[in-house]
Amino acid sequence: MEIKVYIVNLGKYTEGARNGEWFTLPVDLEDVKTKLGLVGDYEEYTIHDFEAPFKISEFESLDNLNKIAVLFEEHAGNSALKYCGEIMDEIGYTISDFFDSIDSVIVYEECHLWSDYARYIVYKGDLGDLTDKVKGYIDYTSLGRDLSFGTGVFQAGDGTIIQYE
Repeated sequence: MEIKVYIVNLGKYTEGARNGEWFTLPVDLEDVKTKLGLVGDYEEYTIHDFEAPFKISEFESLDNLNKIAVLFEEHAGNSALKYCGEIMDEIGYTISDFFDSIDSVIVYEECHLWSDYARYIVYKGDLGDLTDKVKGYIDYTSLGRDLSFGTGVFQAGDGTIIQYE
């Protein structure tokens, strides 16, 4: 997953010039300075746009963003990355908190309804060893609704159920 930022030379921008560029992270800071002319009176930059699964402030440090980009590369196969921003918003995590607990996040990619999640939990055996006959009598819609009120689980914007500790 690529993280991209649109960086502008702040000094030139305040003077009315429109000189910004898109950069894919991690990025060489010297390359940014050269391309945007960040020298002398024009050493400050600002981020005017971004493409990332989490929010980036306009004055975020490029060093910090480069470190985050490396963490994304290291966890490239983890499906929780797609929902990073939503998980952070739901739990109140920082990006550091997110990566510290990424291995405890479970993304139920096949569960887009609370009833799907309830059925998954039942058939997985999380509610005990139930016979198939008993499983057939369960109201999965009601059980799913009840599970949705619990802590540690929420429904992402695309409907996917996500569990965290």
